[in-house]
Amino acid sequence: ALSFAELGYEVAYFADSDREVSPSVTELSRAGVCVLCWSGSMSTEQRIFTDLPWRSVQEAVDLAIEEFGIESVIAAVSHRLGLSGNVLTGVVDSWRSDNVSEQDIRNALGCAAKGVDKRPAWYKRYDRAERLAGVILKALPEIIRTDLGGKLQSLETWCYAG
Repeated sequence: ALSFAELGYEVAYFADSDREVSPSVTELSRAGVCVLCWSGSMSTEQRIFTDLPWRSVQEAVDLAIEEFGIESVIAAVSHRLGLSGNVLTGVVDSWRSDNVSEQDIRNALGCAAKGVDKRPAWYKRYDRAERLAGVILKALPEIIRTDLGGKLQSLETWCYAG
């Protein structure tokens, strides 16, 4: 991004914020790059599961279940929640309890979707990401004031501002 900006191109850098980058976000901004990174040190998967409406969270999980099977998805989320895999079903709303909050579930889903701990990433392939984008776009009117909605709107503005 920096090299293109130094050549005079208008550049947008749209990225996760859970890792340090080189050149830094500050350096990119100083060079005139439009920097769009999630607030709160998050991957895109974490941001999506943090900001989607609850019913859309279920839709996103259903996509992962279709691709990887319920056992794999439940195992990944159970691992993140510190629960036994046989406690959870495919219905996300049933995962809430006195010990597991909606935010805990959202965090576990975001981490599980990233594909850490040698587990597969749920949406890193083009076709899966495209289907997830459909869920996000359907929810966009409801999430426009979230970081996810705001950054998508900023990216759209940057794309069409020329």
